[in-house]
Amino acid sequence: MMSDTRIILYLDEEDLSDEVYVEDRGSGFYRLLEHPIFSERVKYGDIVELKKMADDRYSLVRVAKPSSLVKAEFILTALAEKKPSLINILQKLMDANGYWQRDFGGLLFVFYHPEVYNPVDDILAVVGENL
Repeated sequence: MMSDTRIILYLDEEDLSDEVYVEDRGSGFYRLLEHPIFSERVKYGDIVELKKMADDRYSLVRVAKPSSLVKAEFILTALAEKKPSLINILQKLMDANGYWQRDFGGLLFVFYHPEVYNPVDDILAVVGENL
């Protein structure tokens, strides 16, 4: 049985801990349901093997199956993040089985299937309207 759980993920090679939601796939394998924002090793959608540590954090053993999604990052102005056109783009992204995550107010991560919908130019157009 799969369930969503919030864990503290520890990435020793990056000396990084981040609290993220994961889907427990059993036998020590988890699917990342959030993107650890400072990590370059793992991303949203990856299936990872984790080992529970004595301090209740989970240490990355390996990426068992990388996500097929492409990641892009944007810094948004306060005006851009509230634009209805951006909201529409993000909805279109979700409708195309993509994912987005906003952190620290203006840091936007998008994860997309380029063969289905690539939101990069659309997002850049919205960001460019506010420069």
